[in-house]
Amino acid sequence: FFFAICFGSMELKEVLQQRLAHAGVRVIAFNMTDLSYAPEIAQAMLVRQQAEAMVKARKLIVKGAVNISEDAVQQLEEKGLTMSAPEKAKVVTNLLTVICGESGATPTLQLN
Repeated sequence: FFFAICFGSMELKEVLQQRLAHAGVRVIAFNMTDLSYAPEIAQAMLVRQQAEAMVKARKLIVKGAVNISEDAVQQLEEKGLTMSAPEKAKVVTNLLTVICGESGATPTLQLN
């Protein structure tokens, strides 16, 4: 039924009652046990669910990466390594890039 998308069980019962009343049928109860969608609708719903899961996972990865970066800077300072603000920013940026990146770390040399 098209109405399965638009209405809940009680509303469907009422719609069915109205449509069947002229035939003398009385609808006492209506329960949906299976709801199937057209393939293109099901695919769109699946894509949306996957996108939402991906965003949630990314947020978790970023939150963890930020915590790791903060801890790394703090531990380095506790061990006596003093860093300027730009140096801290560089360490954090490098760690976030490696942890959050899709590919593995690639060694690079800075040319000044």
